[in-house]
Amino acid sequence: MINEASGLTGGYNKREFGAGPRTYADTVFLDLIKQSSGLLTADTRNLLVADIMSGPGGVGLALLKEHPQHSYYFFDLARRQLEKINNPNSSTVKVQADARLIPVADNMFDLEVARYAVKDLTKEDQPKALLEIFRTLKPGGNFTLADMVAPSVETKYWLNMQHAKKQEFSGRDPSREGICHIPTEDEWIVLLRNVGFDVSVIGRHVSCVTTSDWVKGKQVTAGQLQELNTIILEAPESIRRTFNIREEDSRVRIDYPIIVIKGIKSI
Repeated sequence: MINEASGLTGGYNKREFGAGPRTYADTVFLDLIKQSSGLLTADTRNLLVADIMSGPGGVGLALLKEHPQHSYYFFDLARRQLEKINNPNSSTVKVQADARLIPVADNMFDLEVARYAVKDLTKEDQPKALLEIFRTLKPGGNFTLADMVAPSVETKYWLNMQHAKKQEFSGRDPSREGICHIPTEDEWIVLLRNVGFDVSVIGRHVSCVTTSDWVKGKQVTAGQLQELNTIILEAPESIRRTFNIREEDSRVRIDYPIIVIKGIKSI
């Protein structure tokens, strides 16, 4: 049974993505996802599209708005986020499910996308989710991974430590749920290739975050934000330069590298 009240799922149920960091509405990032998806050049037949670990469905709904002729499935463990997806006049299906065990048949979807999703799984579970995505795609199907990326092996530990601490504040229990894993670009590529995808990097971007937006989006409390800000501001100088950490107008700002990668399931 899914625990709706505690752990990371409980934390995600409480989130207000629209009030959080602007990256969730970043049009440049979204345009890279659209480019990777291939929908801009797809034929007019009805395609099956899956938004994996969808939250309130921001990516799938954006694709639906421009390409309403297709059918859209939204998968997430956080039921309250799925309930925010409300398109009664469109062909949408909402499924409360774990990305590591997607409850559909093999070779079902033409296109799948996962934004800010796979990095929240543990290092051990990421291949499991990617194998499920590969399994449920049709031969020739398109998978778009849009996520955070560690800019180097040297900066990876700090980035994961800081993000893991924020998730712990959001409700994640490391002893039971493990910790997140934000790979480097090369590691992302290897992960996708190892499950069978033909891989290409579509683009790179930066998520410019004002940390106080984490409070607005109900990711952390004001007290927890103070501790996170201390971790960020006291980072080594090399980390501060890499992530452009700074204080502006009494607010802490940090720039996170993000990447969009396309994987094609070979025919």
